[in-house]
Amino acid sequence: MQASITPETRAKIRGTIRRIKEFGREISSLIYMTSVVVPRVDAEEELLGDEFGIQVRIRDAKYIAAHINDSIQTIQAFRSYLSHYLEYLRNIGSAETIGDVPRVASRSLCVFLGQELERRRGNTEMLEGVTDSLILWSLEGTDPDKGTFMTRDDILRKIEGALPTAVDVMRGVLDSRLERLAAKDNTSGREIRSYNKEGHYCLPFEARQIVEQENAEDEYLRTSVSDVFRSRIEPLLRSDDEPELVSQAVRACHRALEITYETQGLEMAYFLNGDEPDNFTPPTISDNLGKALHDQGLFGAKAIRVGELAFSALRLTIYDSSEEERVYLGKMSRTYILMFLLRNDAKVVEYFRGMSADLVLYVGTDIIVRSLSEYYLQKKDQSTIGTLEILREAGSKLILTERCVEEVWTHLKATSAEYQNH
Repeated sequence: MQASITPETRAKIRGTIRRIKEFGREISSLIYMTSVVVPRVDAEEELLGDEFGIQVRIRDAKYIAAHINDSIQTIQAFRSYLSHYLEYLRNIGSAETIGDVPRVASRSLCVFLGQELERRRGNTEMLEGVTDSLILWSLEGTDPDKGTFMTRDDILRKIEGALPTAVDVMRGVLDSRLERLAAKDNTSGREIRSYNKEGHYCLPFEARQIVEQENAEDEYLRTSVSDVFRSRIEPLLRSDDEPELVSQAVRACHRALEITYETQGLEMAYFLNGDEPDNFTPPTISDNLGKALHDQGLFGAKAIRVGELAFSALRLTIYDSSEEERVYLGKMSRTYILMFLLRNDAKVVEYFRGMSADLVLYVGTDIIVRSLSEYYLQKKDQSTIGTLEILREAGSKLILTERCVEEVWTHLKATSAEYQNH
């Protein structure tokens, strides 16, 4: 039996069997355990078994995940050696859905808001959803068993410290939402405990369980996307590449996407405040990748090589994405945009309250150009076109501005008939 974390499963097994035979030992079977997901395990077992005339059994990451709770021994091993590494998932917003955001007060607040609004979508209006999420976030650390509580004013002060712009919008609905969250007939069950006589509030055990579950799901999503990146990068490695380049390229991919959404959040903030800098040009994904490499402290030839590997993976994220990536990018997009909106002008949340069907969207040239650029992409990756279709189906009005019509027509006259039809 052999256990290994080596990405190249086939090469590792071949090397092991040959090494054993070099020492004159007889081998009739090999059980190979690995933390790597091995595609088509049965085919690999058959190929290697026939090659060496022995029985080969591969137990990869999927097998381990499926059977880890089958025995008391593995459960006890987890509790003894691994569980303390996952303790952080019990804290609100601790999943690494996004990186640290210097321009907002709390990364955990960003993550938790994104999780909660996703969970509440369809059951409540946006203002109430944001208010509920901020209340639950503010109550982190409370525990009725330990006698740790917060008052209404404590909740308001904590939210104001993180998001000063949100307080004015919340004041009108705070009391009604506290009452609703503490009600037994709440659509999500009783989410907070209320002690009316003392004016105290806290999170019950059930709410902390939901937090832990949401963090675990988001953390699993992030690691699944990392596996997608890794599966694209590993086949591109050269014989002289160091193994650590893979993990460095994966981290660079994540950070480049985070910077991209941070930039889009800033764009939205500039637009709302009317103070967009002159000649502001949004950076490209390659620009953001360069910054991500710099943030990792990579320079020179190593940065160039890691950048090549990461860029190859990100191209497929944009042009041929996996289901995990689309879910992950959707979560990042909603989280970043919402946080920048709340930080700069929380009244926008109130403005959008229940008005999606009455929305009038004035489409500018940039949106048309983005739509044209998606023409040859698969439908699942046509994000701009898909968004416009969703808005139209919801009854929103899409209006081309006069300037946009002129600019687009001028552009189209110089392009192919295929593009003109599109």
